[in-house]
Amino acid sequence: MPCPLCRADRFEPWLTAVPRFGSLEPSRFNIERCVDCGLLQTRPAPSPEELGEAYGAAYTWKSNPGLVSRLESLYRQLLVRCDQARSVRFAARLAPGTNLLDIGCGDGLLIAEARRAGLLAFGVDRPGAPLWPACDPAWRSVGDIEALEQPADRWDIVSLFQVAEHLRDPLSLLTKIHRWLKPGGVLVLQVPNAASVQARLLQRRWSAFDVPRHLVHWTPTTLRRALEQTQYDVAAIRYMSLRDNGPALMSSLFPGLDPLVDRERTLGRPARSAAALALRRFFYLGLVWSLMPLTLVEAAAHASACITAFARKRG
Repeated sequence: MPCPLCRADRFEPWLTAVPRFGSLEPSRFNIERCVDCGLLQTRPAPSPEELGEAYGAAYTWKSNPGLVSRLESLYRQLLVRCDQARSVRFAARLAPGTNLLDIGCGDGLLIAEARRAGLLAFGVDRPGAPLWPACDPAWRSVGDIEALEQPADRWDIVSLFQVAEHLRDPLSLLTKIHRWLKPGGVLVLQVPNAASVQARLLQRRWSAFDVPRHLVHWTPTTLRRALEQTQYDVAAIRYMSLRDNGPALMSSLFPGLDPLVDRERTLGRPARSAAALALRRFFYLGLVWSLMPLTLVEAAAHASACITAFARKRG
């Protein structure tokens, strides 16, 4: 695979044998740097079978009966309301209108929260993702994100939260989104920051490298270049994310406590008791919030684990 940003085919080693998310064991995947433009890429490219395994039954959070699941639902809703929904509300102030397409919408929680805030929101994601109770099925369609097509000049805002790092050819999708946006429309693009303090210090152990699911590893420089190449003007970049900055550090330091890792490890095994599960989740959240001062300093220094770009369609 050539570099998806500059199409060159010259790479140099950056990190080798990067462990999969939740493991300390070396994997066959490396992160290599494009010599020409500096973009970081997972190499060798994972096979379809490896990706199918990586996006297994435990990957997407599902609501289950019981007090712990209800509390998790309330917490997820609060985070999305204070983080992603806040971002799309900011984008609506920059955009010509309030029609929103959320690509990679998951269960549709952001769609429901955006509609609650007055936006006319729809979303698309892969088949089989569960549906958030407050999200009307008519608001979400399913399909291959990279093969998605939409009418030209259809949307005021398009959002991709934690999606562009999963794409084999992200510039192709950015180019299509440019066509789908109305004149002056806004793209909201959020990705892990491979130039963050966390990534530099933790290196292979940084959870947000997440090989092989993450195929491209963005920095503010390469993200800005990708947007400029696809005819966007960057209006703002934000570095604070309540939803992702603290958990990225927490899951790097104590991967076994991460809820996704916990679900993957216990899949097919007898379920934990409600008390044991609640204790693990509250302990995890307590540690995440204890790291908040560090993540605030990272964000203030523009070196946080997550970056959110707001880019207006040029032309």
